Amino acid sequence: MKLKKGVSKFLAGESRLFGCLLFLDISGFTALTEKYMSEGHQGAEKVSDVLNSVFNPIIKKIYDSGGVVAVFAGDAISAVFKTKKIEEALLCAKEIINSTDGKIIPEVRIKTAVISGEIQVLSYESRKRKILFFDGKPFRMLKKVQTKLKPGEVIAADAETNRILKRSVILNAKRRKLQRRVAKNSFVEFSKPIKAKAEYRSVTSLFIDFSAAGQKSAEFISDAIRLCEKYNANFNMADSGDKGRIIFILFGAPVSHEDDVKRSVELLSELEKMHPKRFKAGVTRGMAFTGVIGSRKRSTYTAIGDNVNSAARIMSKALKGKVLVSEEVFRSLSEFYLFEYAGTMELKGKTKKVHTYTLGESVKKSDKIYETRFVGRSEYLKIGEEHMNHILNKKNGGILLVSGEAGSGKSRLISEICGRFSEKISKYELTADEVNKKSLFPFIGFVRRFFNADELDKDRELSKNFDKKLD
Repeated sequence: MKLKKGVSKFLAGESRLFGCLLFLDISGFTALTEKYMSEGHQGAEKVSDVLNSVFNPIIKKIYDSGGVVAVFAGDAISAVFKTKKIEEALLCAKEIINSTDGKIIPEVRIKTAVISGEIQVLSYESRKRKILFFDGKPFRMLKKVQTKLKPGEVIAADAETNRILKRSVILNAKRRKLQRRVAKNSFVEFSKPIKAKAEYRSVTSLFIDFSAAGQKSAEFISDAIRLCEKYNANFNMADSGDKGRIIFILFGAPVSHEDDVKRSVELLSELEKMHPKRFKAGVTRGMAFTGVIGSRKRSTYTAIGDNVNSAARIMSKALKGKVLVSEEVFRSLSEFYLFEYAGTMELKGKTKKVHTYTLGESVKKSDKIYETRFVGRSEYLKIGEEHMNHILNKKNGGILLVSGEAGSGKSRLISEICGRFSEKISKYELTADEVNKKSLFPFIGFVRRFFNADELDKDRELSKNFDKKLD
């Protein structure tokens, strides 16, 4: 990946090193997050304790061995060792397998691969944190060796690493010496994770495969970061690994909005205009464990769960230039976008086939729902007009409540009533969420959107946004 000078204000720098990638695929975490979901906050705390009881010794071993944790990819870890000698990474992998695989939590198993070669590191500076993207031959080879990985084994994926792995006598002799050494691994720095409690949240998971971006990859990441800031999304990670070059973007954690699902596809629509046919994506919505995972040495804020995994798997099934979404996303956005049914898919970890839909063009809500003349409900319209006139004539305002079964035409009736008073009123929508049932959630979301406020903004920033809007 060659970089053009001045590709983006977010791209802060690039470095290259000959080193070694240690990839750890940890299975069993998703089942645990689903198991404790019904216990709410207490369940989330249990999951956090379990995850970090596994991550802690693994991360300690990596840093004691001279490596750094480059990427947390859900329940996988990619560690980088800056050295031409790859014994350290192999020894580290063996030690992790021997001490952790099925030992701490019986159902948590670990597969490992070690690959040497040139590694590229791109550094991005966003408004709130530093983002690193690791690429190069070792990362690209992961896609080829992923199917060969087995629990409890160390796979050497290239000829040089495999040659050293076979020298087991030398490795065993060096084990004690390595354990006594405190390694220097300050060749790369990471931002501190977001401070947030462990909890189950309704999240929209967006996975993007931008392998087709080629030489435009650095620019693609930069544009994705900018759009995340625009739509107030969590740019969780950019990774080059067993799934290709991917970006994981999270909506709804740690900051949530009532229109997170809509924001996710609006972001993708803008990205498509910037980089047509250079990516494919998968979007799902549902509950997931969210919180900080890792250790004091290295940690990250992320989401783990079946719905998150499904987004990555749906992405892998999508055609280049297309966006596949789950049935939940389709139902949430069917009023705003055209969709084409993509059929059912068998996804790993799912007992039933999953219905998927291909995202199409956006449509105006009024064009889609109210394309015909309003007829047959003049009585209700008259009652609504009378109540609105009564409210507008009062000094203290009032409430007009319209209730009815789903699909009975409430939205159409409200639109007609408001249309009759368009010169006298301003219309704002406060949408409830069937999953996120927090008290006053529609009002909180409206205030944030109206004043362009963020949960993580400081008082000074909030005051500035309020004053600007009210002036």
